[in-house]
Amino acid sequence: MSKLTFKFKINVVNGMRPKQIRINDGQKKDKELDDCQSTEDPNVFEGEILSTVILTSVEVSVSGVGALSGLIGSFNLTLKANDKKLFKEDQELKVTDGNRFSFFKKQVKLPQ
Repeated sequence: MSKLTFKFKINVVNGMRPKQIRINDGQKKDKELDDCQSTEDPNVFEGEILSTVILTSVEVSVSGVGALSGLIGSFNLTLKANDKKLFKEDQELKVTDGNRFSFFKKQVKLPQ
């Protein structure tokens, strides 16, 4: 088991608010995540998460709330050690009828 640092960037639109991002046992939520809000663009949240990694993949989840269903944001993660993204394309965050958005994926391969 080793600890790795991941950089995250969450892009939302007005009316959306991320509440938690988690990578394995590392996470930012609520006030910690609010502190990652960009001073230049209030719709961007950027930061780092230190997480324990076993083997070559991680479990990723992002969740939050939205004022209207259908609002769409996105996010991506970068492995700090080699500055490579975990997803080739930014992953969509779409607000559902329950005024929430979430993304969950097991076994996201670490970039080599």
